Amino acid sequence: MDEPLQPPAPGRRVLFCAAGAALGAALVLLVALPVDVIQGFLEGGDLLRAAGSYAVAMVPVAALAGALGGGVGAYSRWSTATRPRGTAMLAGITAVGVGAMATFGLLWAPLAAWAQIGWIIMIGAGAAFGSRWLDARLAAAEAAGTAGAPNA
Repeated sequence: MDEPLQPPAPGRRVLFCAAGAALGAALVLLVALPVDVIQGFLEGGDLLRAAGSYAVAMVPVAALAGALGGGVGAYSRWSTATRPRGTAMLAGITAVGVGAMATFGLLWAPLAAWAQIGWIIMIGAGAAFGSRWLDARLAAAEAAGTAGAPNA
């Protein structure tokens, strides 16, 4: 526990977690749409329109969930000096909570059940990945002596 702790970097953490969660949602859609065509829920010609509709509906919610997770992770890092793994776990769990609340609390589920659960899990994993990626970049920048650089 004697190793130095990187700064919370709240703005960058929110952006990295939002991007990670949006990427997780896009990955789920890449799998869910062809399966919907195979199962007969979509026609082949409707695939592009359905992809756009799903993306417009689901990626912003995932990005919002990731941003909220990143904000909670940054606050935890600032207030209690949470380590990188704990910060990533907190960001991911918060993002999963937002996805679960949207799905089960608001009864908003545009995908099939298995894909909706996959979406919830992947936005959490994406937010956690974004937080870990930022911590790795901050540690590398600190080791190189450029911790305050804008592109660190």
